[in-house]
Amino acid sequence: MTDPVSVVAALETFAAGRTLLACAPHIQSVSGGLTNHTWRVTGGGRDWAVRIGSGRAARLGIDRRTEARVLMHVSAAGFAPPIVHIAPHSGVLVTQFIGPCPWSREEARAPAAARRLGARARELHALELPGGVPTLDLHDVLIRYLETAPPPEAPIARAAIAASIRQAIVDYHPAGQALCHHDLNHHNILDGPPLVFIDWEYAAVGDVALELAAYAQYHELDAAGRQALLEGYGRDSPVSPAQLRNACVLFDCLHALWLDAAEAWESLDAARRSSLHDRIMGAESA
Repeated sequence: MTDPVSVVAALETFAAGRTLLACAPHIQSVSGGLTNHTWRVTGGGRDWAVRIGSGRAARLGIDRRTEARVLMHVSAAGFAPPIVHIAPHSGVLVTQFIGPCPWSREEARAPAAARRLGARARELHALELPGGVPTLDLHDVLIRYLETAPPPEAPIARAAIAASIRQAIVDYHPAGQALCHHDLNHHNILDGPPLVFIDWEYAAVGDVALELAAYAQYHELDAAGRQALLEGYGRDSPVSPAQLRNACVLFDCLHALWLDAAEAWESLDAARRSSLHDRIMGAESA
């Protein structure tokens, strides 16, 4: 975890940051995770979010240079907060602070929210692709994670995850390729309006069905929520209900493998760990 000293050091690296420091700004911790910690810095008429990355980014497949390319593109299009300063080599990102707070998990589960998210995701996926952004190959990512050793007490056996993947991958065909955020959980959704997304670390060109599946599974949407998500995405959506169901199985497996790699199972409460376990085990036996 970073501390205010780290924030000051980050601000001292660029001119506008040094100007803000001269105003003796207020520095407040906003959020922290496995790969980042974000602070709100206010003073001299400025209100910034300062995100400082941790050393775990590379281990989890995060490329800060790619993230920077994506951020410049989506920020200009209004899908991310305006950028003040970005330094990929150090993992420092400074943006304008946008309130209010991110959605809660309960807010994100409501059909009305799912419908709004679907519509905003469709707008994101309509953006022209930026140069230099890689394509996420789901097969390759799953294989890479499967080949890593699980933690000693992983809640879900690696064999069970592999079996679920084998069941679902047979019928998997990408619904369409577009620039995807790939981590649309409620922590990363700010209600402007319009909806604005933060933490673009896993952004890449990817399957739009997997993007929607991530939102559906992070928040355990019920049938009404999934229907609202697809309705929001549009009547002419390339993602069918069957494609979404299949992508949800694969995303659950990907999520479990990521939790193994990050040693982050404790980031889920007991009920969500149990639910993820049951979904994967159910898919394996289907």
